[in-house]
Amino acid sequence: MSRPSNPPMNVTPMSEASETKKRGRGRPANLEMPPVPQAILDGMTELEQAHFEHFRDAYTEACKKRYGKITPTAEIGIVQAALDYIHLWRMQIEQIQTGKLVSQARQHPGTSLRAWLQSAGLQEKDMMEPAKQEDEKSANRATLLSLSS
Repeated sequence: MSRPSNPPMNVTPMSEASETKKRGRGRPANLEMPPVPQAILDGMTELEQAHFEHFRDAYTEACKKRYGKITPTAEIGIVQAALDYIHLWRMQIEQIQTGKLVSQARQHPGTSLRAWLQSAGLQEKDMMEPAKQEDEKSANRATLLSLSS
């Protein structure tokens, strides 16, 4: 059985970048995430774009508050989670309008959303736990306190 030389693909390649926010003064970041492809933002309504940016900003701030900074991998996870968040809204709207339940557990956007947030350490359970102590002195003190209890 031979394979077709050019299999049909129903995907659109990334071609244009959206505008990025200009940095202010100070030391530049070690690694800066490129902008979201403009085609993705163009495919969203203004309301969806507002939700996307709000989600992204909220989780970026939560990450900075929790860990003091945001890592490049956490930033990627937050963007992917924000895209799944928009996908989840679209699915919920379709379910409500048509009255049909759309459920594919492994491909459901809520499942992927949870996975992206978990990989960034930004699920509610992660936010409730105290941040891990890195320095040895704090770790020793915590050990001694737990032994005295």
